Amino acid sequence: MNRLILFCSCVLLFSCKKNEQTPFYAGYYGRWQYIGYNFGPRNVVPSPDSLVILNLIPGNSYQTTLNGQTATRGTFSIDSGTNGTILTFNSITEPAGNNTQVMVGGITYFYFNYDKIGQLLLYQQNRPDFYGDSLILGQEFMAPESTTNYFRKLP
Repeated sequence: MNRLILFCSCVLLFSCKKNEQTPFYAGYYGRWQYIGYNFGPRNVVPSPDSLVILNLIPGNSYQTTLNGQTATRGTFSIDSGTNGTILTFNSITEPAGNNTQVMVGGITYFYFNYDKIGQLLLYQQNRPDFYGDSLILGQEFMAPESTTNYFRKLP
């Protein structure tokens, strides 16, 4: 009987949902050092003289720096829809603008907007993964040849 009461107590304790005011992606905020990317089977690390920092600021603004100099800045949004989480850098609109999907001869082609900061290609739309002190930004529309960027959190 005691085991049944203990089991029911544990089920109730762990099944309760805490109502938090802080968005679940609050851990994304902070300064992130770019440490490399992979493209298909290829892994690439930035050159030692190319320090790229991505700063995700509360209020959903961002700034990138290359060797301490501002490279880009703007706003971002995070959408947690049924297809997973998408992090969109709203200020990245080149080279394709709003025409990121085009159909030619019955074939759909996708174009990707991005900013190039050193060796970092920061895409307009990303699938983020956050693991404590690591941030992974996978290019949206994942395919075997898509780019995945890796960052580590700075103090």
